[in-house]
Amino acid sequence: MQGPYKRYVEAVFKRLEGGGDDSTREEIQVAMQEALLDHVAWRMDSEKGKPLPQEMAFELSIYFRDIIAGHPNQYTTPIVKKPAGRHKRHPDENSCIEDAVRYLRFVDDGLIKDRHPIKTVHEHYGGTLPMGGLDKRTVRRWKTFKQFDHIQPDKTEPDLIVAKMKFSGRYYRSTYTQFGRAMERHDS
Repeated sequence: MQGPYKRYVEAVFKRLEGGGDDSTREEIQVAMQEALLDHVAWRMDSEKGKPLPQEMAFELSIYFRDIIAGHPNQYTTPIVKKPAGRHKRHPDENSCIEDAVRYLRFVDDGLIKDRHPIKTVHEHYGGTLPMGGLDKRTVRRWKTFKQFDHIQPDKTEPDLIVAKMKFSGRYYRSTYTQFGRAMERHDS
């Protein structure tokens, strides 16, 4: 499989040649996301990932300039798709759950040492919150969901897996628990 920068360049050429349909936009969006994740991995360990290519960074700055100025940009506009499967979660919520499941599977394989991994995830994802936190049974069930069967331990550094789980836990806690949603309404 080609790296994100090469796919990005090919999609940009297609866009410049007048073939900029939804699939081209999606390829640019996916390539940007993967390049940013590569950059994060590289910043954590220069032996892993790659720095964000300058051309992609410049294009991202244009997207944010448009957003800040209140103008739409076709590359920051969602491509509308029908949710697949029974669980119609937001992609961010799925991503947070994937990070929790990945953490739990790394622990199961002995790559991360944690005597109480369900409790760890439960606490990071808002299980200790009053008024609508996360139930421990939910965390246990996440590992059994078919949509996450593809998540298996790989060569990713365990420290990165732990960091992503903690970050995703904070995001999940503030966005997808009843307590987090109530706090958001209160702040509005």
